[in-house]
Amino acid sequence: MLGAATFFGLAVLPATATWSRAGNIIGDGGNLLLGALFGAALGRTRRLDLLREPAVFDGLCLMTAYIFVTAGFVKALFMQGMSDFFTQSGYSLGFLKFIMTTEVLGGAALLIPPVALAAAAGLSIDMFGAVYTHLHNGDPLNDSTGAIAMLIRLAAIGLVWAIGRSVPVRPASPRRRMAAVAVTATLCVIAAVAGGTMMRHLR
Repeated sequence: MLGAATFFGLAVLPATATWSRAGNIIGDGGNLLLGALFGAALGRTRRLDLLREPAVFDGLCLMTAYIFVTAGFVKALFMQGMSDFFTQSGYSLGFLKFIMTTEVLGGAALLIPPVALAAAAGLSIDMFGAVYTHLHNGDPLNDSTGAIAMLIRLAAIGLVWAIGRSVPVRPASPRRRMAAVAVTATLCVIAAVAGGTMMRHLR
C-alpha cells in the first residue's frame, strides 16, 4: 500500500524529489524485511522450515513483481533522463523501450507460477546488464546498488524455490536445484554482458 501511494505521488503530485526519497525509504524497508526473514529462518531450530512455506515463495514473488512493474513505469515518467543515459551508454532508444517492457511484463510474470522461474531468470539478465553497463561507463558503485538489491531478491526467489516444499517444478533434490540456480545465474551474467556488448555494436 505504501509503495502504491508513493508511486502515485511520484507520477501525479509535485515535489518529485520528496516522493522519490520516500520510495527509496520504502525500498530500504523491504530489503530490511527480506534480511529479517532469512535471519528469523536461521534462528530457528529447524532452520529451513520457515523458508519452505509456500507463502514465503509467493510473498517474495509478489514483492519483487511490484518493484519491477513500478520501475518500468517510473522509467516512462523520466523518459528524457533515461534516454540520455541509454544514449550515453551506447544503446538505442528502442533498447530502452525493450527494457521498460521487459521489466513490466517480467514483473507481472513473476505472479504466474508456471513461468515465475523463467521470469526471474530474464529479469536477472536485465539486472546483471544494468550492473555491467554502469561498470562499463565507469559510474560509481552507488549507481548499481538498486540493480544489486534486485539481484539479491531474485536470488532469494531461486533459493526458496530450491529448498521449498510446495513451489512448482521441483523434480530434483535440493542440492541439484541449488546447482541449477547457480548455473542459471552464471548463464544470465554471460547473456547480460554479451547482450550489452552486442546492442552497443548494433547501434
